[in-house]
Amino acid sequence: MKIPFISINSKNNNLRKVLNNSFLRVFNSGIFLLGKELENFEKSFAKFIKTKYCLGVGSGTDALELVLRAIKVNKNDAVITVSHTAVATVSAIERAGATPVLIDINSNTYNMNSDIIENKIKVIIKNNLIPKCIIPVHLYGQVAEIEKIKTICKKYKVFLLEDAAQAHGAMYKNKMVGNLGDAAAFSFYPTKNIGAFGDAGAITTNNKRLYKRLLMLRQYGWKNRISYEPGIVSRMDEIQAAILNIKIKSFKKNFALRQKIANMYLTKINNPLIQLPEIAKDTLHAFHLFVVRVANRNMFRKYLKEHGIETMV
Repeated sequence: MKIPFISINSKNNNLRKVLNNSFLRVFNSGIFLLGKELENFEKSFAKFIKTKYCLGVGSGTDALELVLRAIKVNKNDAVITVSHTAVATVSAIERAGATPVLIDINSNTYNMNSDIIENKIKVIIKNNLIPKCIIPVHLYGQVAEIEKIKTICKKYKVFLLEDAAQAHGAMYKNKMVGNLGDAAAFSFYPTKNIGAFGDAGAITTNNKRLYKRLLMLRQYGWKNRISYEPGIVSRMDEIQAAILNIKIKSFKKNFALRQKIANMYLTKINNPLIQLPEIAKDTLHAFHLFVVRVANRNMFRKYLKEHGIETMV
């Protein structure tokens, strides 16, 4: 028996009938952008995260870039993020025109080390840059040290943007990731805990003014079809929205199974040579990925492959 790293088809087969119906519904409607499916998704996802607003966009990278554009970053603005993340996080900062500044990680959780942020801000100011935004990444589904980061943001009047691309369902003190900062960016890439059938993303926020700016910026900087400022084209299409509406409804069941499997690994793997994931205090880990550390990674991966278990780095 072979165990693949991920099997997208197995995740979707149980939903085949309702997914097919959603395709037909969109096809028959003749509306493929900015229609009822997206409107329903934005309402459902905002309710899921418990934020006032949600905006469906083209990808998680676009979601980050749009928020940075909305707060008007420029090359003199430093956007602080973590050194250990997908390249998309830094790519979004560069595309928005800001200067990325990297913070090292906590070696136990692999997330941003909040103890060194303040010193980094002082260095940024000394170098004649303005600390404008901090983007903590909830990597692998593990919640970043959000309380400490929020305190620093408040002290220095810095915008807090969560990169929640891998953290659907993660919680801090029973509050959903995506509702812990000023805004959050989500990805619905097919492999994510809530996955579309292509690229898709979303922004969540409780800030009405920010939300209205984002509505303009995701479509040419338009308001009533008049372009007031430079924007981009990043609209979640109706097919992806229809699929995600179904995935949100089935999320609770799938998330419970993911938690069950992760807990089985945590309790059954008892080997001093394998460092298992550490779950931060007061958090619910989403386990988008179950990441272990070993001294001889290549040998360990070869052993698992010989036993039919696929891994990735």
